[in-house]
Amino acid sequence: METARFRLRKKTAYSLPEICCVCGSPAGRGQIKVYGSSWLSPRLVTLLFPLCEECETAFNRVSRRRRAGCGYGTLVVVPLLVGWVVTFFLGKGEANPPATAIGGWLLAAAGAVIVIGLLYAAVFPVLISRQEREAYRRVVRAVRIESCNPPGLFGDGDVVIRFACEPFATLFQKQNERDLLEIRKAR
Repeated sequence: METARFRLRKKTAYSLPEICCVCGSPAGRGQIKVYGSSWLSPRLVTLLFPLCEECETAFNRVSRRRRAGCGYGTLVVVPLLVGWVVTFFLGKGEANPPATAIGGWLLAAAGAVIVIGLLYAAVFPVLISRQEREAYRRVVRAVRIESCNPPGLFGDGDVVIRFACEPFATLFQKQNERDLLEIRKAR
């Protein structure tokens, strides 16, 4: 749930409070990357926000599992597809080459791995406890870059950032007053 929305001059970094952007606890070493982009510019805006140990652990627990699933799938599919390409070129020119049959099996195996990966992605949320899912969701929704406009003829550019944590938003506002262009607080 959004508590504050700020429009700021576009910069590569802002002054950040020493508290967690999710819960307001003292910040640990962890950070979350928040991305934003504009249809006016191909450049991606990346900002880092502090996390406490607990929120970092909650975020990493789920994201590590997601990355592992993608990584394992890629490690299996890529060699299968490379094998298919190799057998395709080995079997060219022959009427009924054995390499073509092997290539067909490799391609079918790669397709099966992709289907299994899609099923895993669909079932993945059920495999994680409700508490872990909610904690992960809280971290992901804590800060959002709503829009960013590049510098142009009519201005320096701006970034719109939404915060869900009231204490973090209040401190962020105080520390970045010179760059604030617009403030909206939720009621």
